[in-house]
Amino acid sequence: MARIPGYRLHKRSGQAVVTLNYKDHYLGPHGSPESRKLYRRLLAEYVASDPKLFGLPKDGLTVSEVMAGYLRHCKVHYGKNLKQVARVKLALKPVRSLYADCIASEFGVLQFRAIREKIVAQKNLITGETRSRNYINESMKRVVAMFRWAASEGLIPANVHESLRLIPALEAGRTKARETAPIKPVDQKVVDATLMLLPETVADMVRVQLLTGARSSEICGLRPKDIDRSKDIWTATIEHHKTKHRGKTRTLFIGPKCQAILAKYLLRGPDENLFRPCDSEKKRRAKQHEERITPMSCGNVPGSNVVKKPKLKPGMQYTKDSYRRCIARTCESNSIQHWHPHQLRHSAATKLRSEFDLETSCAVLGHSDAQITLRYAEQARGRAEKAAKLIG
Repeated sequence: MARIPGYRLHKRSGQAVVTLNYKDHYLGPHGSPESRKLYRRLLAEYVASDPKLFGLPKDGLTVSEVMAGYLRHCKVHYGKNLKQVARVKLALKPVRSLYADCIASEFGVLQFRAIREKIVAQKNLITGETRSRNYINESMKRVVAMFRWAASEGLIPANVHESLRLIPALEAGRTKARETAPIKPVDQKVVDATLMLLPETVADMVRVQLLTGARSSEICGLRPKDIDRSKDIWTATIEHHKTKHRGKTRTLFIGPKCQAILAKYLLRGPDENLFRPCDSEKKRRAKQHEERITPMSCGNVPGSNVVKKPKLKPGMQYTKDSYRRCIARTCESNSIQHWHPHQLRHSAATKLRSEFDLETSCAVLGHSDAQITLRYAEQARGRAEKAAKLIG
């Protein structure tokens, strides 16, 4: 627990003093009501601000000091979501390399554009490709968010953030930045071919995601206690989801087909995840043992060739990345067209839009804005062809 800075007597001057962020603040005659009132006010401001930035001269605050304070804020704000913190650090890397020692209050449009051009020229170390336009726009949003936070904390003038906020994002086809193809639904034939080769647990995750239209992270985090089975249609209330910080709730609606898939995973503790890598690995080893040709008296005894202290051990929960990698490895090793789990949500959205109205699609997918659903769902080609045939 942090120590509360004390109200003290400064012996030479006879004044009351409090030390905040290694700086003495004189409060007036020691013991006077005014000095104690000023002490309480300074202490409240100190607690409400970033302690390491409190009392620093605002005109002399550097971009590096603002970045350090913002990263401390992000670690608290995002909590266990370490990937978001990593994304912020990556976005701020060119800011640090160019303007770390510059005065934060003097940061403006010219500096913003210089950073953006630096990111445009960057190349991916693995693929050798330049950064995409969407990646650049998202990175610059995080830079602007840092200055918005600094302005909201009173560390820089508000006009710094306002000037940066007015800069338009890079537009498609009007910049040197690389364009990426939009995410399309995955062909059901490709999914079916992959399902035959995936581990049983991961294959069931794919089936459930297709039937519910859920996000990958929602499927990975599903637990027995999240599912209400009191009615014909089960409902799963997702505790941790993408829009929780906006005060929204997320509910999955589970029909008969999906219920049949989930039934065999519900016989475990209420707080345990339904889909677990350790179970998948156990099934894989059991299958290997069933297919064994070598007599038990020869070769390895079951369990004798297992590494006692492996660097990576199958865990108790799939993450959206491990889920995606499992599918990618299966496609690559069997020469199947590459696809990723997020395309399953697009497939589910497209099917919903072709068979139900927009409001129903929004409810199933958990969208509060219909425009988001329209962005996810590919319009059925058959409808357009039918209209063209009628119109002529």
